[in-house]
Amino acid sequence: MTFELVARFVRPTTGELAEIFRPGADTFPIDTRVRWVTPGPGRQTLNDIMRTITVLELDGFARAIAASKDYRLEALRELATRDAWDLTATPVGYDLAGSHGESDSVPRLDVLLVTELVMRIAVEPFERVDDSPSWVGRTRAVYPKVAKALGGAELFEVA
Repeated sequence: MTFELVARFVRPTTGELAEIFRPGADTFPIDTRVRWVTPGPGRQTLNDIMRTITVLELDGFARAIAASKDYRLEALRELATRDAWDLTATPVGYDLAGSHGESDSVPRLDVLLVTELVMRIAVEPFERVDDSPSWVGRTRAVYPKVAKALGGAELFEVA
């Protein structure tokens, strides 16, 4: 599947960049993807993980990240192919461990920032709650927890 750039986002104070992609097909926002552009500790591995999370899983992932809890992203062989990943909470972030021995560490703020961004963009097309798919309601319900966990950190804005 080919993905196209939707928008580039910046954190104005730090200048850090992230991008949102979607497939050329009509599966947006289900296949919304986010990635860090600005290099940083663990960001490439986090990009690899975030590219595999579907919006159907986003609320559970976001709930765990907002609460600084461990999270297991199970392997997929259905709609997409994905190896399993374990995100283990540490005092400063997450240790990332893939099912093939890959490992890395990433600051919690980095995970929260891209999670908030992909949540915000994925639900944006759905203005009316009564017409929205169930995943939109679940994502909207957990969004305040992610926002609170960010503790006033500067969010991404359209670049």
